[in-house]
Amino acid sequence: SEDLIALYEFSTETGRSDISGNSYHICYDGEARPEDTTIPSEPETPDVPPELGGLTFTANDFAVVRKKFKDNYPYTFEATVFVENGYSERAGVILGNHNTNNDKYLSFEIYENGVPRLCFSNPTNTADVSTFDYRFINVHVNTGVATHVAITLDPETGTAICYINGEAKQTITRGQTKLVEEHFNNYYLVLGNDPRSNGTSQHFKGIIGNVTLYSDKRSADEIKADYNEIDLEDDNILLHYDLSNKTSGNDIADLSGNGYTAKYGEK
Repeated sequence: SEDLIALYEFSTETGRSDISGNSYHICYDGEARPEDTTIPSEPETPDVPPELGGLTFTANDFAVVRKKFKDNYPYTFEATVFVENGYSERAGVILGNHNTNNDKYLSFEIYENGVPRLCFSNPTNTADVSTFDYRFINVHVNTGVATHVAITLDPETGTAICYINGEAKQTITRGQTKLVEEHFNNYYLVLGNDPRSNGTSQHFKGIIGNVTLYSDKRSADEIKADYNEIDLEDDNILLHYDLSNKTSGNDIADLSGNGYTAKYGEK
């Protein structure tokens, strides 16, 4: 047609070329100019892993777990996360309830330089902080790829093991310890943040794909199986969040069936 100016077929690999013959190619600066006879390469994708859907968080996102833990408390903490390659600052909280009221608290997080961390303590007792702060300094998840992190805790010996993608990487023993009701129920848990945040830097600075808690200390074989697929029928599963198709602001169902829904709102 003499009136045809440009024609684009976006279902083909040449979707940005003008196939009318008039050379009005679409360029990535947003303009179509006849003098542009070559198509620029596609801009680099930001550091977001294609294999991991999930949620990002801001300092003001509070997905709050208000249901109390009653009879069982977690001794295995698992999550699939993405942290940018070489990120050296504290990546932030995966699940925690550290607050400003000097209550007992628990924090499952990625610390500085991609170091997985499990910390639970009574802030009014400094001995608790040093005894129950497990920082796996030989492990780093700031790799720019989706990573499954699991930490198991043996309450009889105080031994914690950190697994990466189903493989044990570091063991720390702090002495006999036990998680108690106050660590979970003095203050509600927050997903991807903790109650201290108030616009500060406690939120998770990456992507969280899923989070799972178990009431038992998982074996090495069980951790390897969890890395491949979570069994929602497992007798010891406490909660499981699949964030792969979630958007910020929408409540996150606990797929374990135990009702630990994370609800967005005021903390």
